[in-house]
Amino acid sequence: MKRSLLALFAAIFLQFIPVVNLPFLWFTALFHELGHGLVTMLTGGQVHQLVLYGNGSGRCFSSGGWPVLIAFAGYPAASLCGLLLWQGAKRASAYRWLCPLLVAALLSVTFLWVRDWLTILLISVLLLVVAMLWRVAAKGQWLWALMAATLLVNALLSPLQLLGYAGGDGHLLYELTAIPSFIFVMIWVFIGLSTVVWIVTRR
Repeated sequence: MKRSLLALFAAIFLQFIPVVNLPFLWFTALFHELGHGLVTMLTGGQVHQLVLYGNGSGRCFSSGGWPVLIAFAGYPAASLCGLLLWQGAKRASAYRWLCPLLVAALLSVTFLWVRDWLTILLISVLLLVVAMLWRVAAKGQWLWALMAATLLVNALLSPLQLLGYAGGDGHLLYELTAIPSFIFVMIWVFIGLSTVVWIVTRR
């Protein structure tokens, strides 16, 4: 539990350090948008482009599929990826499959959905980070835990930024369902909080 809490507190602290926090924000934005993209494909739609921005946000351009499920999927996808990375960070043997899996995912997203040079550059930075972690293997376990904690913290806190904001996934869901956006925000926060509590309390 102590290691879990330390990683989570470090992840929260990093959110307030300009520039240093950017790679972690790009990492979170990638999995958030990847969640939108995968659900689009699973529900019969088509992904046209995935974009990452320098400020740590992103966007997935798509058509077709189930719009409500697609709009909802981003934050839970980031929580799920954070949970998977956390479980991988707990086992030294996980690096043998976790690093190649991440590299394959990053390269696949780039070749299939990326059309602009900035996103290519940002994903290249993430690839370098993963390659570095692959090289140090279990010695970089603390950094894996930090990256996983960052995903979990962002998935928990980021939806709160949508409160009072006339845009984003919450507003889109309101337009699609007429359900107030804060309801979806609370659901996302609950999912994120449940995931964090699970890793903290589980041995």
